[in-house]
Amino acid sequence: MTEYSASGDPKRSFELLWGLHEAPSRGPKARFTVEEVTRVAIRLADAAGLTAVSMRRVAEELGASTMSLYTYVPGKAELLDLMIDTVVGETARPDDVPGGWRGGLEHLARENAALTLVLGYVQSAMRGVVEAGQAARRSGRSDVQWWESYAPLLEKVFDPDRFPLAARVGASAGEAYQAPSDPHAFEFGLARILDGIEALINGRDGKPGAPRPTAG
Repeated sequence: MTEYSASGDPKRSFELLWGLHEAPSRGPKARFTVEEVTRVAIRLADAAGLTAVSMRRVAEELGASTMSLYTYVPGKAELLDLMIDTVVGETARPDDVPGGWRGGLEHLARENAALTLVLGYVQSAMRGVVEAGQAARRSGRSDVQWWESYAPLLEKVFDPDRFPLAARVGASAGEAYQAPSDPHAFEFGLARILDGIEALINGRDGKPGAPRPTAG
């Protein structure tokens, strides 16, 4: 069964994220902290992907029993919430980045873009796996089997010498769709946003050559 962030008990996730959970008054003293459990799970995900993260694997890494791990975190869904919150929280503060306000905003934009890419990839990948599995069950044929059947036919009708433009466009489109995003578009857009903020600041400071702020 696949677990997703925010699919667990919202009350328990909220308590864990905000440090409101209480240590049990009875039983043996806790050997680990919730943060230590979360760090181990993140290390597993970094090494082998999210599929490698399970309550059993995390417990093994900690040298504890799987059942004892549930006294720290109620399940994998809540553990994923903690992992995401920890990774997002490690973004450097703007004050720690050189380059003034512009350097700080640029750093935040790049880190947020990277996090969005990673989290979005995970969500899209899981959705794609589910949809591909459903399509294969409906058709009785996997992606590999489909391409094995149709590739020879496509090779016959798609002649690069006869359709040179389509061949070039197809190759370029394939490369673009395989890329996670257009880095040039990101760089251009980020620079324009920062330029706009700088113009606004200069306008409010009354610097020469700065555009006047509009009313309202």
